[in-house]
Amino acid sequence: MGIKKMMKAWMVGVAVLGAAITGAVAADVPVTLASLLNEMTDRDSLARWPQPAYTCKQASSYDRRQTIPNGDRWHGNTDYKQFIRIEQNEGRQEWVLMEHDGPGAVVRFWIPLEKKNCLVRFYCDGSTKPAIAVKLHELLAGRDFVKPPLAFIASDEKAINKVGGDLYLPIPFAKSCKITIDEIPYFFVVNYRAYE
Repeated sequence: MGIKKMMKAWMVGVAVLGAAITGAVAADVPVTLASLLNEMTDRDSLARWPQPAYTCKQASSYDRRQTIPNGDRWHGNTDYKQFIRIEQNEGRQEWVLMEHDGPGAVVRFWIPLEKKNCLVRFYCDGSTKPAIAVKLHELLAGRDFVKPPLAFIASDEKAINKVGGDLYLPIPFAKSCKITIDEIPYFFVVNYRAYE
């Protein structure tokens, strides 16, 4: 074997070993609120594969009758008042908007804010007590523990029936997450990551 072939084989071997070591180290990096916030402000992260790997998922108020492509309801537009189920918790009804088993992170939550006194609850990691329980309007308007730009109203707040609120504060969870509200939802979208 010539010197050039040996050098090339050595360089390929080093590159493969380096990639394996980098992947092993990066896969052990914990997902935390701090790491997610850093990722949000690191433009270079857009050019790298995420570590740990994840799948983007969405829970929403889509028309659940849209099950058969080109069927009667495939182009239905009843994308309101949809949810997973209603639960009874401590004598109150809660409408389940999102539920995921496994590690992940909620990265965006959008919902119209027509109901000023509605409470939102985030149950994490199998707990029967919510990790977050706040008035939805106050949270998404940036008037609770999350401030703009991570929570804001996307319209004139005086036009209450045209107001939508966004939450971009990432909420990581290790085992599971369930989001509920205590009034029937109209529209909503929850974007989240499911880590592998």
